[in-house]
Amino acid sequence: MRPFILICLASFMLFTPWSNAVATEEPKYDVIKQDGEFELRRYAPMIVAEVAVAGSMEQATGRGFRVLADYIFGNNRVPGATNTEIAMTTPVTMVPRSETIEMTSPVTMQAGDGRWLVQFVMPSQYTMDSLPKPNNPDIEIIEHETQYYAVIRFSGFTGNDKVAKKSAALKSWLESQDLMPIGAPELARYDPPWTLPFFRRNEGKIRYQPAA
Repeated sequence: MRPFILICLASFMLFTPWSNAVATEEPKYDVIKQDGEFELRRYAPMIVAEVAVAGSMEQATGRGFRVLADYIFGNNRVPGATNTEIAMTTPVTMVPRSETIEMTSPVTMQAGDGRWLVQFVMPSQYTMDSLPKPNNPDIEIIEHETQYYAVIRFSGFTGNDKVAKKSAALKSWLESQDLMPIGAPELARYDPPWTLPFFRRNEGKIRYQPAA
């Protein structure tokens, strides 16, 4: 099982899809419990497109975004057709290419070997059979079953120190609920780069094992 660690939209990117979309689809979930700034959520099954890239967090975000944006804007194929545009969704996911990442406090948001998996969640209208296939062989399509997450929301910028503090607080709260973390911290950013800091929606997330 891959340990998810970070979901990020880099502020220096020119995210043109937001300028064209009326509404951007997000992953579907049910809130199981809410406790102040914390939530327990059950996410519906989803399909993601991912690509492995190297570099710092910001470098990898830019490189991965460009590759995946090329795919959803038409560099793909379906039986009997080509160049099918796929609607943009949020968030964009970054996963370090490391098979074992220990849960520590404070949390560091950097891949040990400088390699990341960058992911887009695919619109819910698609199945594995109907989703256009990428022409780029570096892109992989992955299907995830139902997943459970603890989440903390916050606004403003998402520097490493702030994210580490939010992730540590979330991990502590999750353990206070007698629930077992089964993934490393994630960071979700849902807004385009030009959004004012106090209007930004950020979420720290940790996947957990629900009680039997």
